[in-house]
Parts: sequence; C-alpha cells; structure tokens
Amino acid sequence: MRNLNKSITKVFSIFFILIFMVACEDAPPTDYIEDTYIEALLIVNEPIQGIKVFSTQPLGQPYIEESSLIKNAIVKITAEDEEPIVLSYSSEEPIGYFNENNDYFVEEKTKYYLEVTLPNGNIITGETTTPKSFNWIEEPKDTIYFPEDTLNYEDYEKFSVSWDQDDANENFLVSIKCLDTLNYGSYLLPPDLEDKNMRVPPYKEEYSNEMADYYYTNINNVDVDIKLFKWFGIYEVFVYTIDYNYLRWYFQFTGSAYHDSQYDSVEGAVGVFGSASVIRKNVFLKKPMILYQD
Repeated sequence: MRNLNKSITKVFSIFFILIFMVACEDAPPTDYIEDTYIEALLIVNEPIQGIKVFSTQPLGQPYIEESSLIKNAIVKITAEDEEPIVLSYSSEEPIGYFNENNDYFVEEKTKYYLEVTLPNGNIITGETTTPKSFNWIEEPKDTIYFPEDTLNYEDYEKFSVSWDQDDANENFLVSIKCLDTLNYGSYLLPPDLEDKNMRVPPYKEEYSNEMADYYYTNINNVDVDIKLFKWFGIYEVFVYTIDYNYLRWYFQFTGSAYHDSQYDSVEGAVGVFGSASVIRKNVFLKKPMILYQD
C-alpha cells in the first residue's frame, strides 16, 4: 500500500491547487474556502496503515504536505459485524493513521466502514468491500537481460505475467517500481560496489524521474515491455486487484486535471476510501555487456 499511496500523493498535490481554486474573474485572491481530502486504501492481508486526512491549501502559498496533514482527527475503521478500530497517527513512513494492533490484517471479501471526525466536529464517512486474494499463474522472471545491441530494438525482450482472476472483479493495476537507482553492483553475485546504476538507453518520458509507473488492464495477463524500465537494477513488479472506489479515483487522477465529485467515494469530503489485493515479485534488469566495453 505504501508504494501506491506514495506515488500518487505527488499527483494529488497538483489536484489541491486545481480543484479548489475559485475561478471567478472578480474574486480576490483571499476568497478561498478550505476543504478536506481523504486518501485511504486498505490492502488485503496487510495491516491498516497510511490513511491520510488533509486540509486543502490556497493557490497563493506553496503546497507542503506536512502543513496540510490533519493529525488530530478521530479516525475509525470498522469491519462488518466487528467493533470499531480507532487508529493512531504516525509521522513515520507510511505517514498517516494506522492500527496499533500489528496482529490485525485486512480480510478479503469483507465490507469496511470509515468514519473520520474532524477537530471542528464534521464527520466524513465511506465504505468499501475488499477484493478476493489472488496469486501468480506465471510469475515475472527473476532476471531480465537487456539486449546487447542498444540501438536495435527489433528483438528487445518482453516477459509475460499472469494471475488468478476473480469473476467478480476485472480491474487491475500493474506497476513496476525501481527500488534503487544508484547501487546496481550491490545486488550482483558477487557484489561489485564500484558498479553504479545508470539509465536504460534511450529512456525519454515526461515523468522520467518517477520511481514507479502504473497501468490499468481488465484482463489477467500482460506482456511487460523492457522499454518501460527506466534504470537497470532491481525492481518490484506489482499487480493490484482494485475495488470500484479505487478504480474511479484512478481514472480521476490520471484522466483529468479537474475534480469531479462523481469519482469520490467518501461523504463529507473529497477523496477515496478504497481497497485492493496485491501480489509482488522482485526482478533484476541486467546491463548488457556492451556497456562495459570502451
């Protein structure tokens, strides 16, 4: 969960500026109405953590996440037919509200309710039903070899991955995340600490410094193109099965610069209370030997 939430928080910082600006020609710059934003994702078989409550910030000041976080709300998560869990706030990663009971893990195919009481007494609610757990059918390879001819991609390598599919859920996010952009050699056998990481040639993209990318699919298998990798070295490949709440929010923040309330899944604020199941696998993209030659 922390990987997905961390990657999209940067996108939401832009949203805070665009969504809540009053676009009236005669309105003074101080004519600003603060709102509340919720970012909450439950991951099946993982602890409850990283649930964030924000206050929006006006255009006239720089966006600072630390300043926008609401740290003194009362946040409760309740599984159907169970007692509410009152969450605590943590300023350490993953930042946000979490369950102090480390033995409790989110259950599959279970309805959960969110209730947030703000310091001013306003109450925000939401509900989600968690997806079923699932597993790899065809896992990613442990090691991927970049083609020796870095100028000829006619024979560049792809690898296929597939997973179980629950008939009740056909919405998936596939992600690849670089885990270390610097220390390539430390993962070799034997380690070579002098061998530093480098970009995959010729990588060019607007978001070239983003550590992770996410892609939506509604089928349970994909071919992963080697051109999607931005650096050599170690990666984590994720597949998320997401609920309808998170599906709507994903299309909101990837498809539009403007907020549309129909994509919200909380009452009394802007934002999302969703859930997902996830599978992960580490892979290693090796440099071609030609890169070592003078």
